[in-house]
Amino acid sequence: MFRKFIGRLIGCLGILFFAFISYIGVAKLLRDVNTYSSYENIVTEKRVLQDYRDFDVFALNLMGFNGTLEVYQTFRNYDNLNSEIKIGDKIKVYYESKESKNVTPSFYVLQIEKNDQVIVSNIKKEGICLIIMGFLAVSYMVFIIYRYEKYGESDDLLPLIF
Repeated sequence: MFRKFIGRLIGCLGILFFAFISYIGVAKLLRDVNTYSSYENIVTEKRVLQDYRDFDVFALNLMGFNGTLEVYQTFRNYDNLNSEIKIGDKIKVYYESKESKNVTPSFYVLQIEKNDQVIVSNIKKEGICLIIMGFLAVSYMVFIIYRYEKYGESDDLLPLIF
């Protein structure tokens, strides 16, 4: 009886946790890009490098900006980005600061605009991924709890959820 109660409690807490993950995704989608830090100037350097976790990342340096601006893409194919952004181009970058193990400060690029056209936008991708992940996890957990309560197919609910 006590194990059943603990299983239900953990199931409900899991549902709340993943519902909160979905909420974060919705908040990211609804946040205005102008609320992030931005900088506009000329590209002085561009390259593909590896960050401290060995992920390929497209890095930019802008004139007068103290730090490296890093663009992460899911499939790590930066050929299109490399051809669109040229040294000497004037671009506007929206960014967030991130933890860095390097001496030079690093910043996570959320959006790049060139000639008032969006070249890269990671804001929507992150928000949609969080919403989908949260929705799928909540749906699975509700299904498992429902199946367990209706059919009693398992002696313990905890292994089914985690």
